[in-house]
Amino acid sequence: MVKPKTKETLIEQAHRQFNQMFNMLEGLSSEDKMTAFSFDKPKSDQAAHWTRDKNLRDIYIHLYEWHKLLINWLTTNLNNQSSAFLPNAYNWKTYGDMNMMFWEKHQITSYDHAEKMLKNSHREVMDLIANLDEKGLFEKGFYDWSGTTSIGSYCVSATCSHYEWAMNKMKRHRKKVLS
Repeated sequence: MVKPKTKETLIEQAHRQFNQMFNMLEGLSSEDKMTAFSFDKPKSDQAAHWTRDKNLRDIYIHLYEWHKLLINWLTTNLNNQSSAFLPNAYNWKTYGDMNMMFWEKHQITSYDHAEKMLKNSHREVMDLIANLDEKGLFEKGFYDWSGTTSIGSYCVSATCSHYEWAMNKMKRHRKKVLS
C-alpha cells in the first residue's frame, strides 16, 4: 500500500484500514476473538512481535499505546511544551523494550476493554489529524520538534502502517481459527 502524502489520503486510508481490521473479525465468535494465537511465525520474519503478541488483545493494546504516544507528542508540542516522541527511558534502538513494557502493563486488560480503548484512541488520533493543516502535516521541518521527519510520517506510522501490520497477524489468526 502506498503511504499517504496528503491529509485527505491519510484520513481516508487510516479510517478504511481501521474498519477493515474489525471487519475481518466478523464471523468470529467471542471465544475465537479471545483465544491465543496458534499460528507459526513466518520463517522470513524474525521480528520480536511474533512472539510478544499472543492474542488480539495484545495487538489492540500495541496499537492503542502507539496512538497514545502520538497523541501525547502532538498535543504537548503543539502547546509549545517540548516532548520527545518516545518516553525518556527509550530510544529508536530500544523501542522493542518499550513495546514489551506495554505488553506487560496490559496483561490484565480484558479483550473488550482493549477494543474500546483502541477505538477511542483511533478517534482521538483522527480528530487531531483533522485539525492539522496540510503543510503542518507533510512538510519536513515545518515544526522544529519533529526533526527531519514530517509529523505526517509519524501519523502514518501510528495509523496506516500499524493497521497493515496488525491485519497481517489478524488474517493468520482468522485463517487458523476458521480452519
